[in-house]
Amino acid sequence: MKVLVVYGSDSDTHSFDPLIKSLQKNHQVDFEVISAHRKPDELFARLKKDDFDIVIAGAGIAAALPGVCAAKTKRPVFGVPVAAHFGGIDALASILQMPFQVPILTCGAKMESEIIKFLNYNEWANAPAREINLVVRDVVKETPWAQKEITRTEKFATDLALKIEVTSATNPEKMNIILVDKEEDIRAEEFCIHVPLLNDEDKANPAKFLMVYDWTLKGGLWVCTNNARNAVISFQKIFNIA
Repeated sequence: MKVLVVYGSDSDTHSFDPLIKSLQKNHQVDFEVISAHRKPDELFARLKKDDFDIVIAGAGIAAALPGVCAAKTKRPVFGVPVAAHFGGIDALASILQMPFQVPILTCGAKMESEIIKFLNYNEWANAPAREINLVVRDVVKETPWAQKEITRTEKFATDLALKIEVTSATNPEKMNIILVDKEEDIRAEEFCIHVPLLNDEDKANPAKFLMVYDWTLKGGLWVCTNNARNAVISFQKIFNIA
């Protein structure tokens, strides 16, 4: 697999050096330092070459780089929140909270190894059945906010001619998307994408993002709160190259 690694600053060696070394064990890696703010034209030109299978983009302060990459390539984009300020919570918020149809798979701050683990899963190479398993605990499933997320994700998947099932357990034969209501829902050791699931009151409470931040530090890869549709898109992009 050809991996383009792009970071916004050459001062982030503590993040990208070990990441690149790990990637090079199994993948072909091209590395660039290009700021989305200072050199947007250079970034657009690099992405336009499209000589890679995936992009891993890392940024800290005002972490726009992964989002810009996701907007400018059809390839899967993985975002690394560099812990430059505030433990990386600002970077995580910038990278995680991408809008519908512009997904980024991200990890917790200082958790770059989660991306390596995801890329190295046997399921990636073997490409499980292209069916979606939306995982939500039974006690949460009937809540209004869970029902809203389930309904629109089912419709979105069906419109894409994908099969989707809602269950309470992961299935290694399918693409697992986990709706995370509590820390116990996290499946960091499994091939899946996590989606924070919050009610409207919690989504409006800034302090609740600290909870989501803590969840990402437990491992796994994540997409935006209440946006399982972006997880569906991410899986689609992934298996186009698997």
